Amino acid sequence: MVIFSLAAFVKLMFIFNLNINSVFQANIKLKESPSIVSICFSYYNRMYLFLLKPMYRLKEIPHPYDSKPATIIKKCAKHIRLTCLAYQKTTTFSKTVISLIIMTLSIPLHPLNAQTYKINKYGLQLIKDWSGYQTRIKMDSDLALMPLDSLIPDLKTDFVYATKNNFTHTILYQRPRAYLRKPAALALQKIAQQLRPLGYGLLIYDAYRPYNVTEKMWQVVPDNRYAADPKHGSGHNKGISVDLSLYSLQTGKAVPMPTEFDNFTSKAHQGYQNLPDSIIKNRALLKKFMEAGGFSPLSTEWWHFSYPNKTSRGHPYLLMDLNFDALSGQKQ
Repeated sequence: MVIFSLAAFVKLMFIFNLNINSVFQANIKLKESPSIVSICFSYYNRMYLFLLKPMYRLKEIPHPYDSKPATIIKKCAKHIRLTCLAYQKTTTFSKTVISLIIMTLSIPLHPLNAQTYKINKYGLQLIKDWSGYQTRIKMDSDLALMPLDSLIPDLKTDFVYATKNNFTHTILYQRPRAYLRKPAALALQKIAQQLRPLGYGLLIYDAYRPYNVTEKMWQVVPDNRYAADPKHGSGHNKGISVDLSLYSLQTGKAVPMPTEFDNFTSKAHQGYQNLPDSIIKNRALLKKFMEAGGFSPLSTEWWHFSYPNKTSRGHPYLLMDLNFDALSGQKQ
């Protein structure tokens, strides 16, 4: 009971961004340093799914992502009181024992906190294997990459990175397919549905991009106005950025835009105005629908748009380096 109560208390402190050490010193008046708190904080998520939920039958301790803060305070109050009293009375030895028990019970339990990623030479978290990716999407389906052609029947693609007709003059993609994370993919599906009555379809140049391709691109164009620095990664590597244009459903031809795809001049900028009115309107139409759908434009590329970087449950999208062949084997 002490262990679970303490975990609930620590998580509550985390939700409200309070200084845990100050809270203990002021309210519990401890003389010792509460090292147990930091340990509970680190492992709470791993304990929650398999230990806290079953023990309290999904009712008395809600998951922080599932409830409002006021609800969490009310339902955790009893356990917080017990925690404070128990912690006050325990000896240093007992605190150490509790720490070891928590670590032993909780280390393997929560997949999203497990080592599902690798740390690359820049210190970035990078998913490079299929099992790590699968582990994460089992815990949050919004982390899944979805093929856009399965959601948008009239989608067209022009994967220039699968040819030598790109700015690197090398073939970067093998058997590509357009993928976005689930929320971004569903948002783009809705945009396509809204454009269809107007006579337009979506033309995709690029969507999810393996991280190793970003490294190759940076070697050719080391300019963060037009290429992503591998030290930070790209929204494409996270599956939340898409490069696209419009095409006419009647003729099947691409709608005239300011430049061709991957033009690294000021003419490709969103604010460039020395253009025919019809082309400015086409660019504005694409931007209008993409922004209304939740995407944000890039000022230097009229074709590039990105979706927010967190799921509805607050999980960030990590950089990925899975090739298209690996993704094509996933179940939808």
